[in-house]
Amino acid sequence: MSPTRRSLREMRGFVFDLDGCVWTGEVLMPGAAETLGHIRQQGKSLCFLTNNSRARARTMQGKLARLGVEAKEAEVLTPLEILGEVVAQRWGRCPVLAIGGPELAEVLREAGHTVVPIGAAGEATVVVVGNDFDFTYERLTAAARAVAGGAVFVTPNIDAEPTDFGVRIYTTRQQPGDNVYLRVSYFILPNLSAFPGQTGGQGYSVNWHVPIDDTHHWKYSFVYSAGAPLKRELVGRERSELGPDYRLARNAGNRFLQDRDSMKTKTYAGMGSGFQAHDAFATASQGAVQDRSEEHLVSSDKVIVAARKMMERAISDVQAGKEPPHVIRNATENRFPHFLVISDMLPGGNDWKGYTKNLEAEARAKV
Repeated sequence: MSPTRRSLREMRGFVFDLDGCVWTGEVLMPGAAETLGHIRQQGKSLCFLTNNSRARARTMQGKLARLGVEAKEAEVLTPLEILGEVVAQRWGRCPVLAIGGPELAEVLREAGHTVVPIGAAGEATVVVVGNDFDFTYERLTAAARAVAGGAVFVTPNIDAEPTDFGVRIYTTRQQPGDNVYLRVSYFILPNLSAFPGQTGGQGYSVNWHVPIDDTHHWKYSFVYSAGAPLKRELVGRERSELGPDYRLARNAGNRFLQDRDSMKTKTYAGMGSGFQAHDAFATASQGAVQDRSEEHLVSSDKVIVAARKMMERAISDVQAGKEPPHVIRNATENRFPHFLVISDMLPGGNDWKGYTKNLEAEARAKV
Protein backbone atom coordinates (compact mmCIF):
# COMPACT_ATOMS: atom_id res chain seq x y z
CA MET A 1 0.00 0.00 0.00
CA SER A 2 1.39 3.41 -0.96
CA PRO A 3 2.13 5.98 1.80
CA THR A 4 -0.58 8.27 0.40
CA ARG A 5 -3.24 5.54 0.38
CA ARG A 6 -2.20 4.40 3.86
CA SER A 7 -2.37 7.94 5.25
CA LEU A 8 -5.86 8.40 3.78
CA ARG A 9 -7.03 5.21 5.48
CA GLU A 10 -5.72 6.58 8.78
CA MET A 11 -7.69 9.82 8.43
CA ARG A 12 -10.60 10.14 10.87
CA GLY A 13 -12.41 12.74 8.81
CA PHE A 14 -12.31 15.17 5.92
CA VAL A 15 -13.14 18.88 5.57
CA PHE A 16 -14.37 20.24 2.24
CA ASP A 17 -14.77 23.82 1.06
CA LEU A 18 -18.15 24.23 -0.61
CA ASP A 19 -17.88 26.98 -3.25
CA GLY A 20 -15.74 25.80 -6.15
CA CYS A 21 -14.89 22.45 -4.53
CA VAL A 22 -18.18 20.67 -3.84
CA TRP A 23 -20.36 22.83 -6.09
CA THR A 24 -20.26 25.67 -8.57
CA GLY A 25 -23.45 27.70 -8.43
CA GLU A 26 -26.26 25.13 -8.50
CA VAL A 27 -24.19 22.28 -9.97
CA LEU A 28 -22.06 19.70 -8.17
CA MET A 29 -18.42 19.51 -9.20
CA PRO A 30 -17.63 16.38 -11.28
CA GLY A 31 -17.00 13.42 -8.97
CA ALA A 32 -18.09 15.27 -5.83
CA ALA A 33 -21.12 13.09 -5.07
CA GLU A 34 -19.18 9.87 -5.61
CA THR A 35 -16.22 11.01 -3.49
CA LEU A 36 -18.37 12.20 -0.59
CA GLY A 37 -20.51 9.06 -0.74
CA HIS A 38 -17.42 6.85 -0.64
CA ILE A 39 -16.09 8.70 2.41
CA ARG A 40 -19.42 8.16 4.16
CA GLN A 41 -19.33 4.45 3.31
CA GLN A 42 -15.89 4.19 4.90
CA GLY A 43 -17.30 5.52 8.17
CA LYS A 44 -15.25 8.73 8.06
CA SER A 45 -16.48 12.07 9.40
CA LEU A 46 -17.29 14.90 7.01
CA CYS A 47 -17.43 18.64 7.52
CA PHE A 48 -18.22 21.42 5.05
CA LEU A 49 -16.94 25.00 5.16
CA THR A 50 -17.70 28.26 3.34
CA ASN A 51 -16.55 31.86 3.75
CA ASN A 52 -19.92 33.12 2.50
CA SER A 53 -20.80 35.82 5.03
CA ARG A 54 -24.52 35.65 4.25
CA ALA A 55 -24.92 31.87 4.63
CA ARG A 56 -26.37 30.03 7.63
CA ALA A 57 -25.49 26.39 8.19
CA ARG A 58 -29.09 25.32 7.69
CA THR A 59 -29.18 27.07 4.30
CA MET A 60 -26.01 25.34 3.11
CA GLN A 61 -27.20 21.99 4.47
CA GLY A 62 -30.44 22.47 2.56
CA LYS A 63 -28.55 23.14 -0.64
CA LEU A 64 -26.40 20.04 -0.14
CA ALA A 65 -29.53 17.97 0.33
CA ARG A 66 -31.10 19.53 -2.76
CA LEU A 67 -28.04 18.53 -4.79
CA GLY A 68 -28.15 14.98 -3.44
CA VAL A 69 -25.39 15.19 -0.82
CA GLU A 70 -26.06 13.79 2.66
CA ALA A 71 -25.11 16.25 5.43
CA LYS A 72 -26.31 17.25 8.86
CA GLU A 73 -26.63 20.92 9.81
CA ALA A 74 -23.99 20.39 12.54
CA GLU A 75 -21.53 19.29 9.82
CA VAL A 76 -21.64 22.68 8.08
CA LEU A 77 -19.68 25.68 9.33
CA THR A 78 -20.07 29.24 8.02
CA PRO A 79 -18.67 32.55 9.32
CA LEU A 80 -22.09 33.43 10.68
CA GLU A 81 -22.18 30.35 12.91
CA ILE A 82 -19.12 31.47 14.90
CA LEU A 83 -19.31 35.25 14.58
CA GLY A 84 -21.45 35.91 17.64
CA GLU A 85 -19.26 33.61 19.77
CA VAL A 86 -16.02 35.27 18.60
CA VAL A 87 -17.32 38.76 19.42
CA ALA A 88 -18.61 37.61 22.81
CA GLN A 89 -15.33 35.91 23.72
CA ARG A 90 -13.26 38.97 22.91
CA TRP A 91 -15.52 41.90 23.85
CA GLY A 92 -18.46 40.40 25.77
CA ARG A 93 -22.14 40.84 24.95
CA CYS A 94 -22.13 44.35 23.53
CA PRO A 95 -23.70 46.84 21.08
CA VAL A 96 -22.68 45.89 17.52
CA LEU A 97 -23.05 47.80 14.26
CA ALA A 98 -23.70 45.15 11.59
CA ILE A 99 -22.93 46.10 7.98
CA GLY A 100 -24.27 43.15 6.02
CA GLY A 101 -27.38 41.14 5.27
CA PRO A 102 -30.25 40.39 7.68
CA GLU A 103 -28.61 37.05 8.48
CA LEU A 104 -25.66 38.90 10.02
CA ALA A 105 -27.87 40.85 12.41
CA GLU A 106 -29.82 37.69 13.17
CA VAL A 107 -26.82 35.68 14.43
CA LEU A 108 -25.56 38.60 16.50
CA ARG A 109 -28.92 38.89 18.27
CA GLU A 110 -29.01 35.12 18.81
CA ALA A 111 -25.63 35.38 20.55
CA GLY A 112 -26.99 38.02 22.94
CA HIS A 113 -25.59 41.14 21.31
CA THR A 114 -27.50 44.36 20.72
CA VAL A 115 -27.57 45.35 17.04
CA VAL A 116 -27.56 49.13 16.86
CA PRO A 117 -29.21 50.96 13.93
CA ILE A 118 -27.23 53.08 11.48
CA GLY A 119 -28.51 56.26 13.10
CA ALA A 120 -27.06 55.18 16.46
CA ALA A 121 -23.71 53.94 15.14
CA GLY A 122 -21.88 55.97 17.77
CA GLU A 123 -23.20 53.59 20.45
CA ALA A 124 -21.47 50.55 18.90
CA THR A 125 -18.60 48.84 20.70
CA VAL A 126 -17.84 46.61 17.70
CA VAL A 127 -18.33 47.07 13.94
CA VAL A 128 -18.78 43.87 11.91
CA VAL A 129 -18.81 43.93 8.11
CA GLY A 130 -20.12 41.19 5.81
CA ASN A 131 -21.49 40.87 2.28
CA ASP A 132 -24.01 43.72 2.02
CA PHE A 133 -26.24 43.89 -1.09
CA ASP A 134 -27.72 47.16 0.19
CA PHE A 135 -24.39 48.86 0.87
CA THR A 136 -24.60 52.64 0.62
CA TYR A 137 -22.41 55.63 1.33
CA GLU A 138 -24.53 56.26 4.41
CA ARG A 139 -23.70 52.82 5.79
CA LEU A 140 -20.01 53.27 4.96
CA THR A 141 -19.98 56.63 6.74
CA ALA A 142 -21.71 55.18 9.81
CA ALA A 143 -19.15 52.36 10.07
CA ALA A 144 -16.20 54.73 9.57
CA ARG A 145 -17.48 57.15 12.22
CA ALA A 146 -18.10 54.34 14.70
CA VAL A 147 -14.54 53.04 14.26
CA ALA A 148 -13.15 56.58 14.49
CA GLY A 149 -15.08 56.96 17.75
CA GLY A 150 -13.37 53.94 19.29
CA ALA A 151 -15.40 50.93 18.13
CA VAL A 152 -13.44 47.78 17.29
CA PHE A 153 -13.41 46.87 13.61
CA VAL A 154 -13.44 43.09 13.12
CA THR A 155 -10.86 42.60 10.37
CA PRO A 156 -7.72 40.51 9.76
CA ASN A 157 -4.41 41.62 11.33
CA ILE A 158 -1.60 42.12 8.81
CA ASP A 159 2.13 42.53 9.52
CA ALA A 160 5.17 42.56 7.26
CA GLU A 161 8.93 42.13 7.58
CA PRO A 162 11.72 42.39 4.97
CA THR A 163 13.68 39.36 3.82
CA ASP A 164 16.69 39.08 1.53
CA PHE A 165 14.37 38.23 -1.36
CA GLY A 166 11.35 40.45 -0.68
CA VAL A 167 8.69 40.92 1.99
CA ARG A 168 7.24 38.29 4.31
CA ILE A 169 3.55 38.94 5.03
CA TYR A 170 1.88 37.69 8.21
CA THR A 171 -1.90 37.62 8.35
CA THR A 172 -3.68 36.45 11.48
CA ARG A 173 -7.35 36.00 12.28
CA GLN A 174 -8.78 35.36 15.71
CA GLN A 175 -10.74 32.10 15.89
CA PRO A 176 -13.07 30.57 18.51
CA GLY A 177 -11.41 29.08 21.59
CA ASP A 178 -8.71 31.74 21.51
CA ASN A 179 -7.05 30.03 18.54
CA VAL A 180 -5.34 32.05 15.81
CA TYR A 181 -5.27 31.28 12.09
CA LEU A 182 -1.85 32.14 10.62
CA ARG A 183 -1.19 32.74 6.94
CA VAL A 184 2.32 33.60 5.69
CA SER A 185 2.74 34.80 2.11
CA TYR A 186 5.37 36.78 0.20
CA PHE A 187 6.22 39.55 -2.20
CA ILE A 188 9.32 38.34 -4.07
CA LEU A 189 11.62 40.71 -5.93
CA PRO A 190 11.16 41.92 -8.54
CA ASN A 191 7.62 40.90 -9.61
CA LEU A 192 6.36 37.72 -7.96
CA SER A 193 4.03 36.73 -5.14
CA ALA A 194 3.68 33.44 -3.24
CA PHE A 195 0.72 32.44 -1.11
CA PRO A 196 -1.14 29.42 0.30
CA GLY A 197 -3.07 28.15 -2.67
CA GLN A 198 -5.63 25.49 -3.48
CA THR A 199 -3.23 22.71 -2.44
CA GLY A 200 -3.69 23.75 1.22
CA GLY A 201 -0.82 23.06 3.61
CA GLN A 202 0.76 20.65 1.11
CA GLY A 203 2.05 23.39 -1.18
CA TYR A 204 1.57 26.93 -2.44
CA SER A 205 0.90 29.07 -5.50
CA VAL A 206 3.10 31.66 -7.22
CA ASN A 207 2.10 34.49 -9.57
CA TRP A 208 4.82 35.95 -11.80
CA HIS A 209 3.93 39.23 -13.54
CA VAL A 210 6.26 39.73 -16.53
CA PRO A 211 6.09 43.14 -18.30
CA ILE A 212 5.75 43.01 -22.09
CA ASP A 213 5.39 46.77 -22.71
CA ASP A 214 4.77 49.96 -20.72
CA THR A 215 1.17 49.14 -19.85
CA HIS A 216 0.74 45.34 -20.14
CA HIS A 217 2.18 42.17 -18.68
CA TRP A 218 1.82 38.41 -18.90
CA LYS A 219 0.87 36.66 -15.68
CA TYR A 220 2.35 33.19 -15.18
CA SER A 221 0.71 31.13 -12.42
CA PHE A 222 2.44 28.19 -10.75
CA VAL A 223 0.71 25.73 -8.43
CA TYR A 224 2.96 23.45 -6.38
CA SER A 225 2.03 20.43 -4.27
CA ALA A 226 4.57 18.58 -2.16
CA GLY A 227 2.20 15.90 -0.92
CA ALA A 228 0.58 14.56 -4.09
CA PRO A 229 0.29 15.14 -7.86
CA LEU A 230 -1.96 17.99 -8.91
CA LYS A 231 -5.48 16.90 -9.68
CA ARG A 232 -6.83 17.40 -13.20
CA GLU A 233 -9.88 19.14 -11.73
CA LEU A 234 -7.62 21.71 -10.05
CA VAL A 235 -5.65 22.35 -13.23
CA GLY A 236 -8.87 22.62 -15.22
CA ARG A 237 -10.33 25.08 -12.73
CA GLU A 238 -7.19 27.23 -12.93
CA ARG A 239 -7.57 27.43 -16.74
CA SER A 240 -11.36 27.64 -16.90
CA GLU A 241 -11.40 31.41 -17.41
CA LEU A 242 -8.79 31.33 -20.20
CA GLY A 243 -9.18 30.96 -23.94
CA PRO A 244 -6.86 28.94 -26.24
CA ASP A 245 -4.54 31.97 -26.44
CA TYR A 246 -4.34 32.14 -22.61
CA ARG A 247 -6.22 35.42 -22.55
CA LEU A 248 -9.12 35.95 -20.19
CA ALA A 249 -12.59 35.47 -21.63
CA ARG A 250 -13.73 38.12 -19.14
CA ASN A 251 -12.03 41.43 -19.88
CA ALA A 252 -12.54 45.18 -19.93
CA GLY A 253 -13.88 44.99 -23.49
CA ASN A 254 -16.94 43.01 -22.37
CA ARG A 255 -17.15 44.52 -18.88
CA PHE A 256 -15.83 41.23 -17.51
CA LEU A 257 -19.21 39.66 -18.40
CA GLN A 258 -20.56 40.92 -15.09
CA ASP A 259 -23.93 39.41 -14.21
CA ARG A 260 -25.80 41.66 -11.77
CA ASP A 261 -28.41 39.00 -10.99
CA SER A 262 -25.73 36.53 -9.86
CA MET A 263 -24.48 39.15 -7.38
CA LYS A 264 -27.69 38.58 -5.41
CA THR A 265 -27.26 34.85 -4.88
CA LYS A 266 -23.89 33.52 -6.11
CA THR A 267 -20.84 35.80 -6.13
CA TYR A 268 -20.17 39.25 -4.73
CA ALA A 269 -18.54 40.58 -7.92
CA GLY A 270 -20.87 38.89 -10.40
CA MET A 271 -17.86 37.88 -12.48
CA GLY A 272 -17.91 34.11 -12.07
CA SER A 273 -15.96 32.11 -9.51
CA GLY A 274 -12.50 32.44 -11.08
CA PHE A 275 -10.30 34.77 -9.06
CA GLN A 276 -8.12 35.55 -12.08
CA ALA A 277 -10.92 37.61 -13.64
CA HIS A 278 -11.48 39.35 -10.29
CA ASP A 279 -7.78 40.25 -10.06
CA ALA A 280 -7.77 41.49 -13.66
CA PHE A 281 -10.79 43.71 -12.99
CA ALA A 282 -9.17 45.18 -9.86
CA THR A 283 -6.03 46.16 -11.78
CA ALA A 284 -7.43 47.02 -15.23
CA SER A 285 -10.17 49.23 -13.82
CA GLN A 286 -7.50 51.57 -12.42
CA GLY A 287 -6.43 52.51 -15.94
CA ALA A 288 -3.27 51.84 -17.94
CA VAL A 289 -1.17 54.14 -15.76
CA GLN A 290 -2.39 54.87 -12.24
CA ASP A 291 -1.46 58.14 -10.53
CA ARG A 292 -0.23 56.79 -7.18
CA SER A 293 -0.04 60.32 -5.72
CA GLU A 294 -3.85 60.27 -5.65
CA GLU A 295 -3.99 57.16 -3.46
CA HIS A 296 -5.13 57.16 0.14
CA LEU A 297 -3.34 54.22 1.74
CA VAL A 298 -4.44 52.94 5.16
CA SER A 299 -2.91 50.67 7.80
CA SER A 300 -3.90 47.47 5.98
CA ASP A 301 -1.80 48.65 3.01
CA LYS A 302 1.46 48.40 4.99
CA VAL A 303 2.64 45.53 2.80
CA ILE A 304 2.18 47.64 -0.33
CA VAL A 305 4.21 50.42 1.28
CA ALA A 306 6.99 48.01 2.28
CA ALA A 307 7.16 46.45 -1.19
CA ARG A 308 7.24 49.84 -2.93
CA LYS A 309 10.04 51.10 -0.69
CA MET A 310 12.03 47.97 -1.45
CA MET A 311 11.46 48.46 -5.19
CA GLU A 312 12.51 52.12 -4.96
CA ARG A 313 15.77 51.12 -3.25
CA ALA A 314 16.40 48.48 -5.91
CA ILE A 315 15.86 51.03 -8.70
CA SER A 316 18.26 53.44 -7.00
CA ASP A 317 20.88 50.68 -6.71
CA VAL A 318 20.66 49.89 -10.42
CA GLN A 319 20.84 53.59 -11.31
CA ALA A 320 23.98 53.82 -9.22
CA GLY A 321 25.55 50.90 -11.07
CA LYS A 322 25.08 48.41 -8.24
CA GLU A 323 23.84 44.84 -8.48
CA PRO A 324 20.05 44.66 -8.07
CA PRO A 325 18.82 42.66 -5.07
CA HIS A 326 17.82 38.99 -5.31
CA VAL A 327 20.01 38.22 -8.31
CA ILE A 328 21.56 34.77 -7.92
CA ARG A 329 24.63 34.05 -10.06
CA ASN A 330 25.97 31.10 -8.08
CA ALA A 331 23.98 27.87 -8.02
CA THR A 332 25.14 27.08 -4.49
CA GLU A 333 23.42 30.27 -3.29
CA ASN A 334 20.12 29.34 -4.92
CA ARG A 335 18.68 27.95 -1.69
CA PHE A 336 15.95 29.61 0.34
CA PRO A 337 14.98 27.41 3.29
CA HIS A 338 13.46 30.49 4.95
CA PHE A 339 10.92 30.73 2.12
CA LEU A 340 8.03 29.21 4.06
CA VAL A 341 4.46 29.61 2.81
CA ILE A 342 2.24 28.78 5.79
CA SER A 343 -1.46 28.18 6.39
CA ASP A 344 -1.92 26.90 9.93
CA MET A 345 -4.03 27.09 13.09
CA LEU A 346 -2.17 28.01 16.30
CA PRO A 347 -3.37 27.69 19.90
CA GLY A 348 -4.11 30.89 21.77
CA GLY A 349 -1.14 32.72 23.25
CA ASN A 350 1.24 31.27 20.67
CA ASP A 351 3.79 33.73 19.26
CA TRP A 352 3.05 33.38 15.55
CA LYS A 353 6.26 35.11 14.50
CA GLY A 354 8.20 32.88 16.88
CA TYR A 355 6.37 29.87 15.44
CA THR A 356 7.44 30.88 11.94
CA LYS A 357 11.04 31.50 13.04
CA ASN A 358 11.20 28.04 14.61
CA LEU A 359 10.01 26.46 11.35
CA GLU A 360 12.62 28.54 9.53
CA ALA A 361 15.38 27.32 11.86
CA GLU A 362 14.32 23.72 11.31
CA ALA A 363 14.33 24.22 7.53
CA ARG A 364 17.77 25.84 7.58
CA ALA A 365 19.15 22.97 9.67
CA LYS A 366 18.17 20.49 6.92
CA VAL A 367 20.12 22.33 4.20
